[in-house]
Amino acid sequence: EFSNYLNMNISHTVGRQHLLDGEYFSRVEAISYTITHDDGQSTWDLYDADIIVVGVSRTSKSPTSVYLSCRGYKTANIPFVSIETIPNTIYDLKNPLIVGLTINPEKLVQIRKTRLASMGSESGTDYIDLDSIKREVVESRKLFTKLACPIIDVTKRSVEETAAKIIHLL
Repeated sequence: EFSNYLNMNISHTVGRQHLLDGEYFSRVEAISYTITHDDGQSTWDLYDADIIVVGVSRTSKSPTSVYLSCRGYKTANIPFVSIETIPNTIYDLKNPLIVGLTINPEKLVQIRKTRLASMGSESGTDYIDLDSIKREVVESRKLFTKLACPIIDVTKRSVEETAAKIIHLL
């Protein structure tokens, strides 16, 4: 009755949301890689990445990376705390696209204050100090220059827009 109502033939195949083919397993592998390489973890094999995203805290590195992985790209993300915290292996990489994420410092203060409040902590630290954040953003840009990588300003971009820009760069 349903096939008659829709005017479609019955396929006699049990319904599936995803076809379990090579593309599906490639996406699963990309998601697994991205989760393993979230927030600066597992930096010993960054050469396997398709994309490496670097940026200061709260520039949407993780959600952008997960979004890209769902599109099939092995994505690692590395937080910029200081130049000394960046893994040295990143300077030798030739294959993955390295992208720097930056943001307006005033907007970043708002985002970080909201984050602290959601965690029940509103103490005044360098994490939300505008001058400290300005220095942090400037230092991250120096790293991006040293890496000669493209820079994306995420101040007014959604995760999807940032990911689309990265895919375009790739």
